Amino acid sequence: MHRAAALCSTSFAFLALAVAPAFASGQGDSSFHIDVTRLGSTEGQVCVALFASHEGFPSDGTKATRSVCHLAIDAVNGVLRFTLDGLSMGEYAASVFQDENMDGKLNTGLFGIPKESFGFTGNPVIRIGAPKFGACAVSHKQATTVAVVALKSL
Repeated sequence: MHRAAALCSTSFAFLALAVAPAFASGQGDSSFHIDVTRLGSTEGQVCVALFASHEGFPSDGTKATRSVCHLAIDAVNGVLRFTLDGLSMGEYAASVFQDENMDGKLNTGLFGIPKESFGFTGNPVIRIGAPKFGACAVSHKQATTVAVVALKSL
């Protein structure tokens, strides 16, 4: 099976995420920033789903701690920053995609290969299937955490 096809066999169902923000009650004055780079264009929106555990990651946005989208055109110098305030300290992993046609999902082609750019915190190497939570987890132990996600296109 083609590497890209195997990656997408999980179909990234979360990427049809309920793009309305799903805010969980956070505690504290902490900020978790996700800086998204390598946008495919300034078209559409970029969506992030942040998970506090492996449950639902990356395929079920309804189980995300937070889900939010911003317009790609709002990127500054090629970086689009998402700021998620009030999170409890802990481990988090995020799934990100650029929804260029603003239909609320990651569009895929033959064998489920994504037509739109995507990425994960930790920027894991994509092999067969979607990465696991542990490969993407970022430790949020300080008042401010910054994670960089470089989008990929297949």
